[in-house]
Amino acid sequence: MVFDTPNEVLAAADRLNVHRAHFDLVEADNWRPIFHTIIDTFCDRRIVDLRKSYLWEALVEESSSARLARPLDVQLLSVLSEPEDRVFLLLEDWDGAKFYENYWLFEGRLADVLAILGEHRLVEFYLVAKKFEWLIGENHHNVVFASGKTAVDALGHVEAA
Repeated sequence: MVFDTPNEVLAAADRLNVHRAHFDLVEADNWRPIFHTIIDTFCDRRIVDLRKSYLWEALVEESSSARLARPLDVQLLSVLSEPEDRVFLLLEDWDGAKFYENYWLFEGRLADVLAILGEHRLVEFYLVAKKFEWLIGENHHNVVFASGKTAVDALGHVEAA
């Protein structure tokens, strides 16, 4: 069903008593410009096909990745920013039920986003700074990938843990 992914994530937020002012789905008329800014900032448009490829396959600029032996402890990503700072959470719709871009975009406070990620394990996710300075995420191969200095530094923190 088309809304399974966002409904499951919002249900996880509800279980954690996260108020919608602190975490919510980006509204339909706002998500596409933000999504394309993420693509334009972090991905090589010559490589990425929004219907067939993964964004992490097309990262550009200062990027790094590491394969983890176990799933990521998302709380290690708290070094990215202050807990109250707002970030975007981009989720792949693994079932492919969503038309065109196969992603859902949320916005929330870093601490709340990390708590929700800890509660609801996702196949692939991307955390993005609200000012688009960094991106970090994990894919279905337990590979954590990062772009932008802050995220690359955070990846080093994850690897050291």
